[in-house]
Amino acid sequence: MPFYRIIFFLILTRYGISQVKGYIYKRVNHPDTAIIDSVLKSSYKFTTLQFYQNIPLIEKNIELAKKIKDTSGWVNLLNSIASHYYSTGEFRKSSTYFNKAYFLAAKTGSHKLMFNVSLNFGNLYYYHNNYKKAEKWYKIAEYHLNKIKNKNYLSLNNVYNNLGSTYGAMGRLMESEKYFLKCLHLIKYIPDSLNAAFTYNNIGETYLHMNKLSLAKFFLFKSMMIKIKMKDSNIVFDGYSSYGLILKKLKMYDSSLYYLHLSRPYLNHKDYFDDVNNFYSGLVENFLYKKMHDSALYYFNMYNSFVAKRFLELSESLVSGGEENFFKEIKMEADSLKNEIINKNKELIIQKQRTISYSIIIILLIALIFTGMLYNRFKIIKQQNLIIENQNLLLEEKNKNIQDSIRYARHVQSGFLPKENIFSKYFTDYYLIFLPRDIVSGDFYFAYPVKEGLYVGVADCTGHGVPGAMMSMLCHDLLVQCIKDTSVNSPEIILNLAKKRISTRTDENHSLRDGMDISLIFITENRNYIKYAGANRPLWIKRNKDLLIFTPDKHSICYSEMKVNFTLKEFELQKSDILYMFSDGITDQFHHLNGKKITTKKLREFITSLPDNLDVIEEKQQLENYFLTWKGHVEQTDDVCFLSLRI
Repeated sequence: MPFYRIIFFLILTRYGISQVKGYIYKRVNHPDTAIIDSVLKSSYKFTTLQFYQNIPLIEKNIELAKKIKDTSGWVNLLNSIASHYYSTGEFRKSSTYFNKAYFLAAKTGSHKLMFNVSLNFGNLYYYHNNYKKAEKWYKIAEYHLNKIKNKNYLSLNNVYNNLGSTYGAMGRLMESEKYFLKCLHLIKYIPDSLNAAFTYNNIGETYLHMNKLSLAKFFLFKSMMIKIKMKDSNIVFDGYSSYGLILKKLKMYDSSLYYLHLSRPYLNHKDYFDDVNNFYSGLVENFLYKKMHDSALYYFNMYNSFVAKRFLELSESLVSGGEENFFKEIKMEADSLKNEIINKNKELIIQKQRTISYSIIIILLIALIFTGMLYNRFKIIKQQNLIIENQNLLLEEKNKNIQDSIRYARHVQSGFLPKENIFSKYFTDYYLIFLPRDIVSGDFYFAYPVKEGLYVGVADCTGHGVPGAMMSMLCHDLLVQCIKDTSVNSPEIILNLAKKRISTRTDENHSLRDGMDISLIFITENRNYIKYAGANRPLWIKRNKDLLIFTPDKHSICYSEMKVNFTLKEFELQKSDILYMFSDGITDQFHHLNGKKITTKKLREFITSLPDNLDVIEEKQQLENYFLTWKGHVEQTDDVCFLSLRI
């Protein structure tokens, strides 16, 4: 937020100058007011050296303003002196002149004058970390601004931002949020997109400190999207890198690296040492968290090169004329005090050479100390890396054993899943999309032939990975056993029996609530009739342009104290009907940008939009592309099982 506060101060200074112009036309038409106005306008443009040289002139004009009773000119001259002392770090002098300016402004009764002085006074206390007094003067500024009839929205936005920053520094985050939300409301009245970007940034950082991570990410993303559209390369760099660093704080290391790398092309245009330092530190820390130590070391070395280059540029600048401007200012000061510059020329040259030599020595010493610190830090990191590498070897060995076990579990799981060619005996065509989130899956597809036809289902068991896979094997065997033990081929009977048996297998306290959701059909051998029952999973049938939806019963196959029975639904099939059964893994997938799910509604719209003459290979490819495009670079949310059968 410091960079934003500097922008506020510059805007405030411009507002102060425009305010001074307004008072010129309201004051008495006195010939000496033109002299005061000229000095006042020039004072806002003074360099530090020019300010100190012209203090007698400003003081003289203060006396002139007193003499002709030009109170507004008097106030603005005092405000100008106070602002210059504020910028040079002379707190006591700045405070004294601000007090005088506010006292006089209060005598005039002008809320505009009192607003200008009190806002500057608040900035003075804020930058000296006296937040209590900064709050007091910002509140006074807010009071005066509200008294002005034609208030300036940008000035009001500045006051709210300053109060929000002050409360944030004091740890009063609720009040900080309140004022930043006021700024958010004012954005629509201020035609300045950069102002909006920094307002979003401020409220985003506030939510980050309040641990409201989703809101913080939302506003910081909006800030970035505005900054990257700017023509200024420094602002574009700030947009990408700031968002990348925030994602690092949220422990989203892959996304953080993505946005930090987007900022790299603009790095050469960045002049601020702290921003570049944060950029390289962010990359190094991300790679260390991901245990990519070679990449971390690479960017650490790039950072060392950057620091060395900055010291070299500083040294060359000093030798090639950086001190010459300094001595020109000394010469101007000497001319104003004495008329002996020619006799002192040799002394100044010697002093200049001596200063350059001392400066180079100091810079080299600083560089040497800094390099020594970096080398020492590098040795520590290297030792830590050796320890980490040894630990990594142990972890890799354990991980390899675990991965080998899981891969073998996948082989075992594949063994009980039906062979896909069983579908070709009963259906014209079919396709299957089976995407475990991990190596093994809690979802499974089911096919079991009996004398009068074929049972087909898609099931979603509790969990995913190894626990889900174990549950899927238990549930698969349970379905097979229930079919064998039942003489009537009807899916609702199978599901009722499965629910009864899984309830009897729970522990005494009934704490085990695991089970499965399933869409189960029985299709007759002549393929013209199906029976359907579902536990939280539907059956869709596409006939021409229409999509027929068979809704399931809203309970799972698991232990339940409620005695419920599953419902049978029967349907006559026609040639070219397409059947769809799927787990919730496809509809629950989050979008890679906005975080929204695909949802059942969007999947239904996608299925109905597919052309009727599309073959199964093309349809499968389009559905897979739709899912993968939606997912993007984010992790897969759940196991996915999607089965399509054509009559």
